[in-house]
Amino acid sequence: MPGKIEKLYTAYKGGDRMQRLQSITLEANKGIVGDRYFENCGTFSKSSTIEAKKQLTLVAIEALDEFLEAHVSELSHGDFRRNIVTSGVDLNSLVGREFEVDGVRCRGIETCEPCAYLARTVSPLVLPHLVHKAGLRAEVLTSGEVKIGGVITDEVGLQ
Repeated sequence: MPGKIEKLYTAYKGGDRMQRLQSITLEANKGIVGDRYFENCGTFSKSSTIEAKKQLTLVAIEALDEFLEAHVSELSHGDFRRNIVTSGVDLNSLVGREFEVDGVRCRGIETCEPCAYLARTVSPLVLPHLVHKAGLRAEVLTSGEVKIGGVITDEVGLQ
């Protein structure tokens, strides 16, 4: 059974509140059209080129819900500042592998560990609780539209 896209978020510039969307457009080698890193105005944008690891972030709803239940239930999934909230997929297993998000080919770059910025804006508890569970950074290899309810698969089919 493939993973599923539960929620989609973007922000136009670093520090902006994440906006929940029904669909997003991914552009090969650039990321999410209109997102802060696509426009090179994200909190961690440092050069004129778009780094592969800043094109797309994914996080498992299971990890977020576990955190919210244990610590800070008034937060929303968007407060964790990841673009795609997934269910039913082991995102850590996609590091170094190609996979598809609603038919758009991507490549897992590295885990997206919680940082001091997230600890300041969400809660200091994210640092110890979400280590190795805060998501995946991915490069966008092909272009296309991604919608809530879409599937996430890899070359052998995610279980």
